[in-house]
Amino acid sequence: MGGGAIGAAIAYGLAKNGQSVVVLDGEDTALRAARGNAGLVWYQFKGLGFQPYADISLEATKHWPDFADELAARSGITLHYERPGGVELCANAAELEQVSAELEQLRKQSPGGHYDSQLIDRQALQEMIPALKLGADVAGAAYSPHDGMVYAPALLRALHTAILQLGSRILPDHKVTAIEANGQSYVVRAGDRQFAAEKVVLAAGLGLAPLGELLDTPIPVTPERGQLIVTQSLPPVIRYPSGGIRQTPAGNLLLGTSNEDAGYDETVEVSVIQNIAAKWAHTFPDLENVGIVRTWAALRPMTPDGFPVYQELENHRGIFVVTSHSGITLASLNSGLVARWIIDGSASNDLAAFSLDRFDKARGKSNV
Repeated sequence: MGGGAIGAAIAYGLAKNGQSVVVLDGEDTALRAARGNAGLVWYQFKGLGFQPYADISLEATKHWPDFADELAARSGITLHYERPGGVELCANAAELEQVSAELEQLRKQSPGGHYDSQLIDRQALQEMIPALKLGADVAGAAYSPHDGMVYAPALLRALHTAILQLGSRILPDHKVTAIEANGQSYVVRAGDRQFAAEKVVLAAGLGLAPLGELLDTPIPVTPERGQLIVTQSLPPVIRYPSGGIRQTPAGNLLLGTSNEDAGYDETVEVSVIQNIAAKWAHTFPDLENVGIVRTWAALRPMTPDGFPVYQELENHRGIFVVTSHSGITLASLNSGLVARWIIDGSASNDLAAFSLDRFDKARGKSNV
């Protein structure tokens, strides 16, 4: 259930491993993070305070080159995936100090004290981005060789194309209204249609909460709004993506981003866009007069602690819950390790830390 980046990657992994898959997707107007993000394949600073997330983020980025080649060859669609490394820009000395402290914490929590990111000073950063003059206050950055980017719409289209080529089905506008046990399998109802399956994967992002209600299982996922600016097309000016700026294959810059508690509202707020534009004009003064082509807002599915969920429900064996706000980065893992976990239970130890149980424990409740 769910045909976004997470659901499609899992469905692709299941289908290429010989499983018969039906993807029940929502309406075209469904709230989808997969088509509203910048397409970063990212490792840096993920898992601060939670090492298992840092581990799977690194593992996913390492698998991405092979995953991209395989998917492009199977689908015939160019993903525009690149891994030049990525930088986390520090707009001033205070940000550099904060990034330095976070890197130190990540090293302390990592096995052997190793974390593959390093600070670079202002001069080194300027040499990496020679086409854009740095703003006066820019102090440096953190750099990791594992980070990269992909064109997110191409990724989603390639996954859907590959799923269909493998003989599985994608059914849009099939909102699930019931999930019922039927012996050793389940019957899923969507409108006037029903489907029987031995295993069911709930990967519907912000649609997970109502699906959990059908199973009397709370799935705490809430929306976080992010907004982006798309500029006019430019010659190549920035090779290394950052958490808030990257250049697309067409030459447009994607500038962001925001983290807003706005409920299910996808409205673009002028004041937020102004702040994003001002930030990047201050960071790169050469961008001050670059034209804005469009803006958009999209909603990320967020868990209470911001980390993914991977769990087979204890009271509904054969039903799996998967969610994350990092569906692009984790696509390589979701189509590989996670698909195998769903098929035969392998790699369950690698995913044990991502269960829903951690939210009950945080609230002091026992697991039902």
